[in-house]
Amino acid sequence: MSSSVFLLEDGTVKVLQVAEGGAALTLTLRGPGEMLGEMGVILDRPRSATLQAVNHCTGHVLSARVFLAGLDRLGLVTTVYRLAVDRMHHVEQRRLELLSLPPAARVARVILHLAAEVGHPGEGGTLVELGMPREELASMAAVGRSTAVPALRRLQVQGVLDLARTRLVVKDVEALAAAALAGEGDVRCM
Repeated sequence: MSSSVFLLEDGTVKVLQVAEGGAALTLTLRGPGEMLGEMGVILDRPRSATLQAVNHCTGHVLSARVFLAGLDRLGLVTTVYRLAVDRMHHVEQRRLELLSLPPAARVARVILHLAAEVGHPGEGGTLVELGMPREELASMAAVGRSTAVPALRRLQVQGVLDLARTRLVVKDVEALAAAALAGEGDVRCM
């Protein structure tokens, strides 16, 4: 059973689902201000996801007992439960939305989401510390690496992104948003 909740004060973590055989699927990244592990504590069940630090993280660990007592004392059990369910619903909706898009738009949509979730102002644009290789980013976009790499390269050539091994800089958010909509209108990223 889940024994604690983590309040992330600074840094970025990957949220992973790990299969019994050990294969992992990166679901999303979470940044400062996030509460993690609350669903398992509220439901008194094992955690549904694993966290992995992308960079140096600081935060606070609350035991399940302290966390639940605080929620109860403040009358926030229902509110926190709804927030946790809403967050899970958004992850599922994002995955479903991706299925209706062409591969290059999937990659752009995932990067746009990550920039909004954990990006911060950096030199030349919005810096996103991915903490993952291209294969994991491709998996998040429900495409293979051989599809994701050319899409990323095109976005870089177009001046939309600067790419490094485990980080990227979104230089043109509007162009990235247009690429993320490809297949829904007239804009094409390919």
